[in-house]
Amino acid sequence: MALQTYTYDGPERFHSLVGQVMASLGYVGGREVRDVGAAVTVREEGAHLHVRCTFQDGGAPWSSEARLVGTDRERASLKDCLIHWHNRFCGHGPSPWGTLIGVRPTKLVHHLFDQGFTADQAEKALQTSYCVAPAVARDLVAMARLQRPYVTDRGRKVALYVGIPYCPSHCLYCSFPSRLIGRKGRRNSRLFAMPSWPTSTTWPTCAGPMTWKSRRSTSAAVRRRACPCRYWKR
Repeated sequence: MALQTYTYDGPERFHSLVGQVMASLGYVGGREVRDVGAAVTVREEGAHLHVRCTFQDGGAPWSSEARLVGTDRERASLKDCLIHWHNRFCGHGPSPWGTLIGVRPTKLVHHLFDQGFTADQAEKALQTSYCVAPAVARDLVAMARLQRPYVTDRGRKVALYVGIPYCPSHCLYCSFPSRLIGRKGRRNSRLFAMPSWPTSTTWPTCAGPMTWKSRRSTSAAVRRRACPCRYWKR
């Protein structure tokens, strides 16, 4: 994926959000006015937001705009517009992850559980509010249910996080300390050592912590689809 820049013109309170969304789409912010791949403009008009984005990739520019009614979901609506417009500009269908961005998609599912949602209701919310594909929504909820006993355990005093740098590419918006090691990195020795860990060991994935026992009992298809790195590979 070629690195492209974007420009933003609008209220400061939306600047970081636009930056996160555009980074997830493959754009980096810059001050140069030349070779701009996308230009995002947001204007506040009373209780409404006027959003416009122009994409360009060597050919004729492609633009779209929307007038958003001011609600408590204005940030989500702005994000949805940018992602859907980019899909239309590129000519490909929606991602199986819908409008989810970031590295912990199950965190949203836990928030839904905290609000009293059942597993079926959480799946439906992912599909209707975030355009997540049914299979991915089902796997996210299944993963969150495996994590639930550990996430809700308030009695623990120590939490250990072990990072396993297996990502095939570096996401532009990733904040984890890392560096690319190429194809000749020492990855296999780490992965082959994992089965020797105690069965009570909690190991991390992009979707959150899993126990080694849970890993063995979860199908490979579920683990692959519950990891957003598969989609963000460029």
